[in-house]
Amino acid sequence: MRLIDKANAPAIFTEVWNRAQPAQPGMLRHEESWWRHDLADLEAWREGSSEQYLAVYEDAGGRAQGVAQYRVKSAWTDNQADGTLTIQRLVGVTQQATAALWRYCLDVDLMTRVTARQRRVDDPVRYLLRDPRAALVKLFDSLWLRLIDVPAALAGRRYLVPGKLTLEVRDAFCPWNQRRYRLETSGGAARCEPSEEEPDLAIGAEDLAALYLGGTTATTLADAGRLEGRSRGAIERADTLFQSERTPWCPSDF
Repeated sequence: MRLIDKANAPAIFTEVWNRAQPAQPGMLRHEESWWRHDLADLEAWREGSSEQYLAVYEDAGGRAQGVAQYRVKSAWTDNQADGTLTIQRLVGVTQQATAALWRYCLDVDLMTRVTARQRRVDDPVRYLLRDPRAALVKLFDSLWLRLIDVPAALAGRRYLVPGKLTLEVRDAFCPWNQRRYRLETSGGAARCEPSEEEPDLAIGAEDLAALYLGGTTATTLADAGRLEGRSRGAIERADTLFQSERTPWCPSDF
């Protein structure tokens, strides 16, 4: 683990981030120009905190496997340290890197609070704490997804299991999407084409978008009356088909 300067950071952050991105549903790829802006560290952005610190975690071979961007705000209460460390970005290519960066931030001297925004809802940090109850989580809206081209979107997604499903999609806002589609997956890839077959599921475009990244199950949507299973076992098949290895997460502002 080491700190790096702002001049070298954009190239390192770009390389690490874009290696982590393909495995994380919802994460956006960023070019180096994006990072030059994000790491500019204008004083107006600090809100009373320090200049930013930029940390990189390297493996035994010296290759960067994770990065963190954070600020500290020192304070004292009754002669006791009462500082706050605010994490702006923290991402690891490997699980070891993510855990090491969290541990580094949690162990910074004179800080009694560590805050981080736009984290995964199942972020592992609570399991790094001696008392997991010390982690206070607030939920808020992040990425809102809208499928403009349903067959292209479904065919472009990666799938963990093979399967077949016929969908009847309702979409009053983008009426070109409103029809039946047959989705077939095999070997991680998929084909999605218009179909005249009887549907297995009837679903609105907004709920299909919720399924798309794997963070919401068809069972949950069905329990809420948001989709309808038209064939035996269709909802369970949709759960399996749309699952992802990781909970969706979009850690970027845009």
